[in-house]
Amino acid sequence: MSNGGYIRLYKQFEDIFEHSAGPVFIFNELEELVYHNLSGKSLLDTSGKIKPVFAEIIDVENKSLKEIVENLRSGYMANPVESNVMTPTGISNYYMDIWPAKYGRETFYVCYLNASRKECPDVISRACESFYNESSDAMLIIDCENYTFINVNKRVEDLCGHPSGDLKGKSMESLYPPDDTEKLIQTFKRLIESGGSGRDRVYMKINKGKVKLVEITSKKMSLNGRDVIIALVTDISELENAAVIIKRRNNELSALNDISATINSTLDLDVVLESSLNRSCEVTGMQGGCIYLLDKDTGKFTPSSCMNMDISILLPIDEIDMLKCIDKPALRGGSPVVVDTSEYSGEACRSLLEAGIRTVIYVPIIFQGQLLGIMNLAEKSVRHFTEEDLTFFTSIANTIGIAINNARYVKDVSSQAKKFSLLFKTTGILTSTLDLEEVLELFAKNAAEVAGTETCAVYFLDKKRNRLNIKAVYGTGPEEVGELLENALLSSGIISDVIETKSSKVVEDTSADPELSHVFLDKYDIRSFLCTPLVYHKDVTGVILLFTRGKQQEFSSGAIDVIENLADQAAQAIENAKLVDDLRKRNDELRRVFDIQRKITQSINIGDTLNVIVENVPYLIKLPYCVIFLIDEEHQEITSVKATKAVEMKHGKLKFRMDELVASRIAMDEMRPLVIENARDFPKIARPIVDLLDMKSTIILPLIARGKKLGVMWLYTDEKPVIFEDEDVRRAIALSDQAAVSIDNARLFRELSSANDQLESSYEKLKDLDKMKMEFFTLISHELRTPLTTIKGFTELLHDGLLGPINEKQRDKLDKIKHNVDKLSDVVTSLSDLSSITSKKYSITMLPMALDELIREVVRSISFLVEEKKIKLSVDVPVNLPLINADREKIQQVLLNIINNAIKYTPPGGEIAIKAEDRENDILVSIRDTGIGIPKSDLEKIFTGFYHSGYKLSYEYKGMGLGLALSKGIIESHGGRIWAESELGKWSTFYFTLPKYVTPIEEKYQLSEAR
Repeated sequence: MSNGGYIRLYKQFEDIFEHSAGPVFIFNELEELVYHNLSGKSLLDTSGKIKPVFAEIIDVENKSLKEIVENLRSGYMANPVESNVMTPTGISNYYMDIWPAKYGRETFYVCYLNASRKECPDVISRACESFYNESSDAMLIIDCENYTFINVNKRVEDLCGHPSGDLKGKSMESLYPPDDTEKLIQTFKRLIESGGSGRDRVYMKINKGKVKLVEITSKKMSLNGRDVIIALVTDISELENAAVIIKRRNNELSALNDISATINSTLDLDVVLESSLNRSCEVTGMQGGCIYLLDKDTGKFTPSSCMNMDISILLPIDEIDMLKCIDKPALRGGSPVVVDTSEYSGEACRSLLEAGIRTVIYVPIIFQGQLLGIMNLAEKSVRHFTEEDLTFFTSIANTIGIAINNARYVKDVSSQAKKFSLLFKTTGILTSTLDLEEVLELFAKNAAEVAGTETCAVYFLDKKRNRLNIKAVYGTGPEEVGELLENALLSSGIISDVIETKSSKVVEDTSADPELSHVFLDKYDIRSFLCTPLVYHKDVTGVILLFTRGKQQEFSSGAIDVIENLADQAAQAIENAKLVDDLRKRNDELRRVFDIQRKITQSINIGDTLNVIVENVPYLIKLPYCVIFLIDEEHQEITSVKATKAVEMKHGKLKFRMDELVASRIAMDEMRPLVIENARDFPKIARPIVDLLDMKSTIILPLIARGKKLGVMWLYTDEKPVIFEDEDVRRAIALSDQAAVSIDNARLFRELSSANDQLESSYEKLKDLDKMKMEFFTLISHELRTPLTTIKGFTELLHDGLLGPINEKQRDKLDKIKHNVDKLSDVVTSLSDLSSITSKKYSITMLPMALDELIREVVRSISFLVEEKKIKLSVDVPVNLPLINADREKIQQVLLNIINNAIKYTPPGGEIAIKAEDRENDILVSIRDTGIGIPKSDLEKIFTGFYHSGYKLSYEYKGMGLGLALSKGIIESHGGRIWAESELGKWSTFYFTLPKYVTPIEEKYQLSEAR
């Protein structure tokens, strides 16, 4: 072990230790001596040789140093500890204070010796205070007068999340809930009065209103002449997790096994009761309690065993009936009762409350429905119990009840000692294993030995089907015992009597009863038998049958009592084993279900999905074959059939019509499974199909997903009829539901794949049509441009009179021709530009330019249009907008398109607002009008070209619909974005962005920054 921690510790407190009047020793975690001061050296041998081990220097009841420290922490010892020091001159008596000190990952134990029982000097106390401040454990120093925090170390802050500085000077309630605060203060008061140490489990407040379970180990000491409480805080919140719960359950099982072992090892009832009480308190942390036995003659409860409690307190004076302040019916019915003594007014509870006891749990000790006594466990604080806690207490009490009954029988029937010995042996065996098959075999064998019979048969009761199932046989074959059950026991009514009365039935001579003689003696040669119920929690779970062939046998009352006692213990052991067996099976089932579900859900091809289902589902149930029929619900036709490979190899591809599937149609129409244990006797099933598949038992399940009937699944066997358990049906339904979902998903995937293929085909066709459209635009614009130019030229020559004089009427007509030619030329130009943009052949010339100047120039050019319609036009464009890199002519075209649209669709007296905004990477331009608006459904479509809103008012202003499509192409070719927002009938706003101009130097800097 490294001594680095010790060196740091020694250097920090060298003056304190060296000049201390009393001997000081420091030991490491291996209990090796690593330091002693001058006074300590005088106690060692004169040669100066340091004895390396604690036990060679100091003796405290032959305990190791770690055992002493643990006893101090648990409160079994208190500083100072009486010790014997082996000095060169002999053994000397000293009082020793021990202080553990943690440095990093190392722990050291500082031992201060004093010849008299007094507190260690302040100088040592200050050292100890420093140890705690440096400790890796959470530490609190608490004022003994007002119970406020004097100091807390850094570890407390790490534990609770509250800054340590905020806790100093605060009351206990700032860190602990009120009840826990009161609990700690009571402990501190006891320490102040009598010394010693204390240990409490409380909840510590942490951040966000949460609490954490901690353990407080506290001790009174003096620091700098002041009495304080030193409290070490340990985080035990992990006890609330599953691992600790399992550990606790293991402790409970260990306690039950220990008590059972005690019952098996002794006939002394007092020893059993004392062991049961001690182990109950150890496992649950209860402070103490008593066991009272009911005197059948007087009806009073008398104390038989007590632990850490005054009997006169727990059993009120003058033999007050304890049941006066608790729920009699619940207690006598076998249920534990928890009493908060502050909530009851009975004299008994008042006496308990005056004695400082807040919580008492009364657990009835019951055997075969008879109340034998009460075990009560007490706590001085409010205690809450879980259902698992109550079950554990009940198990302890049941075990005690067995012990009480056993002891009474040992006392009353000494002649049955051998059988009781065998009974205890069997009990020990039964409680030592949780393997159901082993429990049943052991029980049958030992029951036969106790009764002295050659055969013992164990039957479990199936309440749902009201029948018995053979589970174990000793001495005779199970087939013969099963035949005996069917032909003799059930027909004679003996089993029903045993189950109804919950008591044994003895027949010592079947020949005395003609009816019994016929079924038992004549056919099976049975003259005597004993039938005993297996009773667990007042319910009959099965019966046992004991008999010997060929001779009459007497069953004594003692033997019957022993068998019944053994049956009660076996019933509990069997139920425990069944529970473990069920859990094991359930775990295996869940693992297989998960594996199958994983395989099913991994497949998206419907054929693969069906194959995975039919080949894997049978592994989880008792039926080896699976067939799935998929149907067309609308046309009531079978569309697909998939069967287990073995079925297809034997019968080929199954081909049936819907009208042949009688039972399947019932399952689908009623949307419920059909559970058929005997297919040949089932009236509503197609016999030809049953004969073809040699079907013995089957479960027919409808496959339904999203409310749609997809088909039906058969699970069947051709070997022998099967008796289905509820779990088999539940498992089959769960698997069919999963199969239906997987089949539905595969179908949807197939449909989506088909739809996707169609969409891709349609998309390609649309692309071709769009390409043809753009080629047509290119052709038409090319073909129209030359004739239009010619028409325009000759029109201008005629208009200007260069081809001869014209009159005013002719001039007016030529003006209209010229206007429409210009209009048609704009359309041709727009078509050409739109085609170029779409085919990515659009040519733009990018130069730095001032967008604010361009906007004002465009506004001046269209101002006359605004004035004609008396529209209020506002322009909010900063004069210092950054430059943009753009084609001036093209951006001017975008502005004119959008502003002209705004003027066109805005009624007289309306408003148009033009704004430009400098943003981080671009400039945002918005043009808002108070026109007719655009439906939301059309906001994306208006940029596609040749599109006009379906809104009726828009038809009054109908144009070619090319302006916005062209504007979108121009803006996007500049690296910007264009969009629109609108409220129908009220307003529209068009937005577009343009990137800022970046100089070559700025661009180079930005690239280097990005790298």
